[in-house]
Amino acid sequence: MSRKEHNDNIVVHEPVTFDGGRLASESRASRTLRFVYASSPRTVLGYTELACIAADLNERRAESLCEITPARLMRKVRRKYAFAAEFLAASLAPKSAAFEDFTLDEERGSPDQTNGSRPVAIPDATVRRAAYAKLRQACDALRKTERLLKSEEIALFCTYDPKPARALRREIVRAARLMRGGWGTKRGYPALRQIVLDLHRDIFDLTGDWQRGDRIEDAQDEFLTSILCRLTRPLVPDSISDSGIRRVINTAIRQPHQI
Repeated sequence: MSRKEHNDNIVVHEPVTFDGGRLASESRASRTLRFVYASSPRTVLGYTELACIAADLNERRAESLCEITPARLMRKVRRKYAFAAEFLAASLAPKSAAFEDFTLDEERGSPDQTNGSRPVAIPDATVRRAAYAKLRQACDALRKTERLLKSEEIALFCTYDPKPARALRREIVRAARLMRGGWGTKRGYPALRQIVLDLHRDIFDLTGDWQRGDRIEDAQDEFLTSILCRLTRPLVPDSISDSGIRRVINTAIRQPHQI
């Protein structure tokens, strides 16, 4: 290539005038506004549902308190909505349990082996126990296979190579880590329960009443359960059913000492 041809391929960048950081500041501000709008209760719930919930709560507020408008309700729960969805999703992810100890086998895979795909649904405890039982069977079968391959009869013809078995054992451990799930999948969905308790506090602040009967389930709790379910359903992954959300709510609202 000649010198002239070489020079023709050189890209000359125009100098960018220093603007004092204005462009970067505007970019950050734009990104922040997009996040705020995306996580806003009005966006997540929709204005119609937000207005309906505000009207239902307003009918039960104490006379001494201000009217519960959609804007007032939105301001009250906005901070919870800003982090709740990501908080719940992170608590359900198997990577949050990647470094917890377990005793399925003595060998462990490297942490990057826990990044495999997983089903969308979150299996309940019965399905999880059945899956662990299958893994135990796989471990037993692998140990039995190794004993047979190490037997004196086979040793007369060839020497046992443990490398394939180690690869299978690492795969079993990887599957076990994915089955373990995050801390938010534990009994009662503790991350979801915390969000429910925070929203229950907001309802009390808005209405001046916990909207709850005694610690025994009664008809009065249905209004509160319905309101909390409507507020939390858009935040919760589809892998948790409506009945699962209601169970968490019904348990949380009858524990006043933790509110």
